[in-house]
Amino acid sequence: GTFVLQDNRFRWLTRVSIHPSPITQADSAAPLVDSRAALTANMHLYFPCGIIRGALTNLGVPCAVSADISNLPACECILN
Repeated sequence: GTFVLQDNRFRWLTRVSIHPSPITQADSAAPLVDSRAALTANMHLYFPCGIIRGALTNLGVPCAVSADISNLPACECILN
């Protein structure tokens, strides 16, 4: 089965924002900046996802753990 852990105010992401800023036609670097912010937010979740995966694996539960950051500072860890 699939399990979802949800934290509506994950402390590590409270100061990260990936909401797009107003883009003017002269500002072609804005999408690149937004994708960097999303990548940074994802990198902040690698560690807690790894802890969850490691704990479950050591308990004999093989799994894959991924994260979703579509609504910051909330995040979801998806366990398969």
